Amino acid sequence: MNNILLSCKQKVVIISGFCLLFFVFCLPSYAQKSGITKRVQFGKGKTSTTIKGNVAPGKKDTYIFRAKENQSITVTIEWQGKRGGLDEQLSGFVFIHPDGTQEEDPQSDVFVAGEEGDFKVIIRTKSRRSVTAYIFTLTIQ
Repeated sequence: MNNILLSCKQKVVIISGFCLLFFVFCLPSYAQKSGITKRVQFGKGKTSTTIKGNVAPGKKDTYIFRAKENQSITVTIEWQGKRGGLDEQLSGFVFIHPDGTQEEDPQSDVFVAGEEGDFKVIIRTKSRRSVTAYIFTLTIQ
């Protein structure tokens, strides 16, 4: 009977060990999928703002901003250095409309707001070899 109880205790210890390993190694990498999330505010009377950032490989920086219907939105991402791997041919951002429609790696940097609401720009790198520093300029007219 003691062997069975000891065996059950050992199983609990082993299972607890696996759970601990999961939380130590897997959970932090899952939590790191997102970088910063920031609502973009313009200065009084301004229609443009510039933000310098640095997105770590595998993470995403999210910028949220409000635009009115028919306003022109210009998004410029200027990478600070040579980009490598998969990122070389990509714009490096996702543009998300208020209805959830996404434009991944758009070739144009000018968008027209089809409706009023919160838009998002998600900046990310796909390659660990890619440069991660950027200058993000947002203009709404």
